Amino acid sequence: MRVLREWRHWMDLGLIALAASYKWLLGALAAAAVIVGGLYAAGVFTGGDDPAGSQAVVIIAPTVVPTSPPPTAMPLPTQTPMPTPTPAPTPVPTLAPRATATPEPVMEVAPPAPQTVQVPINLKGAYQVGSLELVLTYEPSVLEVTGVANGDLAGDAIIESLVSTPGKVWIAMISADGVTGDGPMAMVSFRLMKGSTANSPLLLENVSGYNAATLIDLISSSSPGLLVMNDGSYTSPVVAFE
Repeated sequence: MRVLREWRHWMDLGLIALAASYKWLLGALAAAAVIVGGLYAAGVFTGGDDPAGSQAVVIIAPTVVPTSPPPTAMPLPTQTPMPTPTPAPTPVPTLAPRATATPEPVMEVAPPAPQTVQVPINLKGAYQVGSLELVLTYEPSVLEVTGVANGDLAGDAIIESLVSTPGKVWIAMISADGVTGDGPMAMVSFRLMKGSTANSPLLLENVSGYNAATLIDLISSSSPGLLVMNDGSYTSPVVAFE
């Protein structure tokens, strides 16, 4: 067998080395022991020279395990971008229109009437009037005569008055030089009754006069006046001469 021939070859080499030098004896013995041990370990010697008892050495080739391919990485799911929420506009409260209140009608209140009013008796176209006599009538339920005084046109003439009947006042003027011109002959003062609202007409009756120089009767006409109770305004009665 080939293995035996190799063993014998190695033994021959050991003997040659031993013969060459004794120093190699120990080395040779050690080498032989190593070789024999190696052959026993390899299964060459199994107990004798019987070739039937020997077993063939089976060299088992390593099984090649197929390498599995590395697992394919699974793609990660793509995250869908979330839309950025748009903030809703904050509603601005709308003020409801306020109902416009309908203004209530304002009652016009007339100013309080004065307690007393002076009403003039005017002359128009007077010429040398030496004397003049008349009766002024008024509404006694709303007016009361409190006095009669000289007007600007009368000057220093004498003025007399008398209230003999409610609602009538007698007035007389006497002037030695005579009264000439236009203007108030007398100023009649009235007191207004409280709570009265009716207006009072002012009428001239029984008008007569004389010329201061000739004592001739004067021809005249008269127009009425009016006293308004709410505010004390008036229209003067007038004696007009021809």
